[in-house]
Amino acid sequence: MSCAVRQVSAHGAKPRHRPDPNADPRRLIGEFLDEVGSEFADEAPSLPMEALGRQMNVLGGPSESPFPRNVGLLFFNEEPHRFFPAIQIDVVYFPEGAGGDRFEEKEFRGPLGRITRDAIEYIARALREGDGDKTSRPARS
Repeated sequence: MSCAVRQVSAHGAKPRHRPDPNADPRRLIGEFLDEVGSEFADEAPSLPMEALGRQMNVLGGPSESPFPRNVGLLFFNEEPHRFFPAIQIDVVYFPEGAGGDRFEEKEFRGPLGRITRDAIEYIARALREGDGDKTSRPARS
């Protein structure tokens, strides 16, 4: 199986849209803290959103005008592509091998941690199902 993965970096990028000041990324932050096994996961739900964001270093600026840092928008927002349009992962499958004319593409969008994990799982599943056969097609999800 031949495939290519393209991931676009947002390093130094400026957000295109202003974040919704009423958006509460608490659920995504909690899921992340649980997933990485952080001891902070138990304390986080009881903190005010600004304190939580500053503790995790995903919120910057003075207290009278806090703003989300790029990492916060990338990891703890359901639609980071609203701010950074190129933020997605594309897995491209070449059924005829790398030199073939045909290809199929699977696009992953959402919080960066989730799409990275989903893309890796997709590729791993395709490799398991293909069992090393270069012409095997990954399962659609």
